[in-house]
Amino acid sequence: MMKMLSNEAEYRNWIMRELFLTSPTGEVMPFADQEVDDFIFDARPVEYPCIAVMAQSMADPTLCEPKFVYKEQVFDWAHQMGFGFDS
Repeated sequence: MMKMLSNEAEYRNWIMRELFLTSPTGEVMPFADQEVDDFIFDARPVEYPCIAVMAQSMADPTLCEPKFVYKEQVFDWAHQMGFGFDS
């Protein structure tokens, strides 16, 4: 599911929900807090706002990883689709 993220808190909540909460009861996966924090830091978006989506990893198709779409890309797609506005 795609999600628009406006800030770091929204990113952290989204990634915890998407990657680290695996059961309907909300049971957290057994990773050390530092491992989770390191992953969240390393996988963070370059800027906000952005659109976040989990995508299949190219390196390991059994895993998903966060991907981000930024404002410039959205404007480029809108331009390609014929919408007449600039960033």
